[in-house]
Amino acid sequence: MKGKKFDQEKIRWDCVPWKMIEGIAKVMTYGANKYNENPDDPNWSKVEDGEHRYFGAMMRHFMADKKGEVFDPESGEEHIDHFMFNAIAYASFRKQRSDKDDN
Repeated sequence: MKGKKFDQEKIRWDCVPWKMIEGIAKVMTYGANKYNENPDDPNWSKVEDGEHRYFGAMMRHFMADKKGEVFDPESGEEHIDHFMFNAIAYASFRKQRSDKDDN
């Protein structure tokens, strides 16, 4: 007799592309070192007008990647990883705004 586990409706963490997550972490580490941020109070989350500024940064990295430039010349990390971090930062600011709008 086989055991049962009712996890069909649960989050599938095994679907996460961990190699991409590692690239995002590298970009975030670069930024944390560059801006000497406190891990308990990350600098990126306090940027004024963050939703628009991270959208702009996201698109700059996207366009650099589309034009064939693989690595960001300043950080040495891949543009696609910068793009992914900026998408996360953009989404974070966007959701914060949405949460405020709901109240």
